[in-house]
Amino acid sequence: MKKARALLLFFALTLTPAYARTFTDNAGRKVEAELVAVENDSIRIRRADGQVFTLPLATLSAADQTFVQQWQARTPMAAPAAAKPAASAKDAEAEQRRMLRILEDFIGQNWHDSTALRWENLPILRLNSKDPELGKYAEETFKDICTTAGLKAAPGERICEVHIGPHEIIKKLVTKEKTGMSVRDGIVYFVNWDDQRMPERTVLMLSSDKFPPEKCQALLISYMLATFGLFWTKEIEPTEMSCLSYYDSDAQKMSDLDRKLLAFFYQHVPNGANRSELRTIFRKEWQP
Repeated sequence: MKKARALLLFFALTLTPAYARTFTDNAGRKVEAELVAVENDSIRIRRADGQVFTLPLATLSAADQTFVQQWQARTPMAAPAAAKPAASAKDAEAEQRRMLRILEDFIGQNWHDSTALRWENLPILRLNSKDPELGKYAEETFKDICTTAGLKAAPGERICEVHIGPHEIIKKLVTKEKTGMSVRDGIVYFVNWDDQRMPERTVLMLSSDKFPPEKCQALLISYMLATFGLFWTKEIEPTEMSCLSYYDSDAQKMSDLDRKLLAFFYQHVPNGANRSELRTIFRKEWQP
């Protein structure tokens, strides 16, 4: 299971920006930054090192949400976001390299031969949930991932199983699989593939009584993306509210970055591609 790194990147710098405030999210994590813009249901903040991040307003503490409202009321033209300065060529190149490292993480973390593993066609969702709300969330998440990936139905049965329920039930299901895996931490997943190294069955099991509902949703979407071949990476910071961040962001829906990476992976990276092939594809196909 992903290990929490709650405050590794939420730190206060000695040199703070003017009018800096310590913002706190619903999980208690903090970052010292200056509020620079309000955009619909999000805010943009600038850290002392110049990094600018966009945060959903709903993820902030009640006190911070009140502060944002008051800031909007007293700041002329605060609601419309200021135009973002054009990124320098150096910044653009650095971001390109980061995107490539993220994609390389996806194919290099957990599979024996460090190649891309992804569905070729639309799998069938087999859902077994003892929690109606989480079951509905899993269905919507599965549909969203498949739509973003552009997967189409085709002959042949490929199965994506999701089991959600009390820990004791999930433990019995894991035992029946005879994989030797443990669900001690409340979640387990695995992949069966065919002779061509294509997934033919993925299984995700979540002990719903091990976590609060919001955490269950965050884990479901993160691990469902993993069953589609996209694993979390340290290249994405928690402030980016990405479901693919190694650091627990508790994101319960895909960010724009997540969607872009998922779409690129499925539109351009064939099953079985290695890192060298990925780099060639990236240089040819990636659009900033």
